[in-house]
Amino acid sequence: MNFLIILNEHAGSGNARATWKIIEPILQNKNINYDFKISQYAGHTTYLTQQYIKNVQNTDHSVILVIGGDGTLHEALNGAMSMSQSNPIPLAYIPAGSGNDFARGLGMSAKPLEALNQVLNCQQPTIINVGSYEETMKNETGYFINNIGIGFDAAVVSRTNASTSKRKLNKYHLGSLAYLSSVIAVLYNQEPFPLMVQVDKKKNLISKGLSCHHIKTSIFWWWRFNFTGRLS
Repeated sequence: MNFLIILNEHAGSGNARATWKIIEPILQNKNINYDFKISQYAGHTTYLTQQYIKNVQNTDHSVILVIGGDGTLHEALNGAMSMSQSNPIPLAYIPAGSGNDFARGLGMSAKPLEALNQVLNCQQPTIINVGSYEETMKNETGYFINNIGIGFDAAVVSRTNASTSKRKLNKYHLGSLAYLSSVIAVLYNQEPFPLMVQVDKKKNLISKGLSCHHIKTSIFWWWRFNFTGRLS
């Protein structure tokens, strides 16, 4: 088996970098074959994933392993789903971000070595559902596996990612507390907005909405994925 390992060093305010330092010697001691790439800017993980899928010779013995947070995983997923694959390359994940919602929903270990063992000991890929969305105002499309949110929860995530408190709390593995303070701040400032949600052919118009909240897809420990559903 050959791995493409994509590391987002900045995930978890440096937690991903520390995670890599822990698992790198294990991979070397086990003689695991891997190519190593560092994600250097927003969207880079998507590009690295696309390039690997485009150029890989043997898809039967290849795995893309992402080390980072939910955002890094999201980019890898969109890179993979944007490519035409007759035999999809499995996608694996070692959580090293602040929230790690996807990993927590699947019962994945937050400990680097245990998470690595989960990946290395996995013998068969598992198919999970992948959601697709289309944002008609900006004409944007994309995919998600954890959740998707519009309005309140999206504002909370945006505010948290821009805060200095998140980086400070991550040093003590308390990054989730940064979201709590953002919830309180956004709660007092979020304005209602009109929203139209279309699922398949059914449309729902909401005149004053605060949030289209968390459509969950997390069910199983996963490797390989398929597509189901459409959200416009």
